Amino acid sequence: MNDRSKRDAGLSDALGAVILISVVALGITVASVAILSSPVPQKVPAISVDVFNTSDTVFLRHSGGDTLARGEYRILADDIDRTSEFLMQGIQPSRWSLGDTLEYHVASPNDIPGSIQIIAFNGRSEQVILQVHLLPPTLAPTHTVTPTGTATTSPTATTSTTTTLPAPSAGFSGIPLSGTRPLTVQFTDMSTGSPTSWSWDFGDGGSSSLQNPSHVYLTTGTYTVTLTATNAGGSDTETKTGYITVTDAAPVAEFNGTPRSGTRPLTVQFTDMSTGSPTSWSWNFGDGGTSTVRNASHTYTAAGNYTVSLTATNAWGSDTEMKVGYINVTSPVTTTTTTPVPVHQVTLNTDRQGDLVEGTYMQFRVTGLYSSIRHGSTTYNLNPGDTVRLTVGNDGKGLLYATSTQISTFDFNGVRLSINGVDYGTANLNSIWISGFDSYVSTLTVDVPSHSAWTQLVVDGTTIISGTNSSHIVVVGLTPLSSGGTMNLDTTSGRVYYVGGAASYSIT
Repeated sequence: MNDRSKRDAGLSDALGAVILISVVALGITVASVAILSSPVPQKVPAISVDVFNTSDTVFLRHSGGDTLARGEYRILADDIDRTSEFLMQGIQPSRWSLGDTLEYHVASPNDIPGSIQIIAFNGRSEQVILQVHLLPPTLAPTHTVTPTGTATTSPTATTSTTTTLPAPSAGFSGIPLSGTRPLTVQFTDMSTGSPTSWSWDFGDGGSSSLQNPSHVYLTTGTYTVTLTATNAGGSDTETKTGYITVTDAAPVAEFNGTPRSGTRPLTVQFTDMSTGSPTSWSWNFGDGGTSTVRNASHTYTAAGNYTVSLTATNAWGSDTEMKVGYINVTSPVTTTTTTPVPVHQVTLNTDRQGDLVEGTYMQFRVTGLYSSIRHGSTTYNLNPGDTVRLTVGNDGKGLLYATSTQISTFDFNGVRLSINGVDYGTANLNSIWISGFDSYVSTLTVDVPSHSAWTQLVVDGTTIISGTNSSHIVVVGLTPLSSGGTMNLDTTSGRVYYVGGAASYSIT
């Protein structure tokens, strides 16, 4: 080889080395670029699903792995997106977590899909993480979960599952558990295991297929309640013996009587109007008479106002209704012919002490409505036809005022009160209002003992005494003057003042 050839060969070798180095470098660069440009693998959700189906429903139960939020997954049935139709308790859940079961309902067995795909979506790409091949609905509900795709997943994403849906465990509560009829009880299903149907037996012939029914018990008794909860995996029954107790309420006593007033002897028919189904009755008629008949009749033989009570009883208790002064019995009016007593118009005014005489009285028959007398601590409401007698006690000092039609004041202590012949004893007479009266009889007498003092006595317009006088003066049968006249007596404060009528008078 000549020198030129050697030089050319050396140049070729050098160039080859440069090219090789360049290729190697380029290879290194390309490899580096390839290594640096390789994408970081995205984490694919790891999930294990138990799959069941009946003739009209597909169940997907989350049995392990990651929680999937709504929007992070899609569910395809026979390659059609049915995500919005896989529901939990009737709605699409915001999160699908461990233990949650999604349900997909179809119209008929022919609509059960042959395959189910669950696709995860990470924001940039989708990945099939589970694919389920369903058996025909006529076969046992056993399905194999098959992983697809080449993405890196946790081991739970590549696990096959073969399982069946467990039956539910029935349970329930009710409130209230006891009470009087009609008793409304609210029952609440507390079953576990996602039952899809419920069958209630309330123990009184009533039933329901609602999940949380309400039931009304109409008759007394103790009732056993049963709930059967069912899903695709089977059913379970919970029975609670003697769970509900229904009783009857104690009665509410009520009655009426007719007639409520009249002259003696007065027969009154009493009618029981109690509610709550009483089984026994106890009457007290207020005059010592009693009865245990439901609708009793009683005859009052004495005049008076009578309080009547009824006690009604059943197996659950008793109640008493009392009506104060319910029956008013008067004495028959006896008509007698009497000779009218002449009435003198009297004015007596003296600085001497005088009194109404003890044991004298006034008597009248009430004719006006809303009349009453307060005798001691008791108020007596009077009816037209009542005969009243007021008898003066041992304290004759007081006030009296009446007109020919009304009586408004009889303010004395120790007054004996009689109404329709019934003696109500002695007490202070605190107030009186008689809006109308007739048949007035009076023995009321003013006695002014002998004592020297200024005195004026005018009878029928004639002045009998005027000036200092010590005569013993007696005015008998005080009465209101007729035709709108008055009867006004004041025996208080060590003096006597009287203007009114009188049957007679005497001066000694």
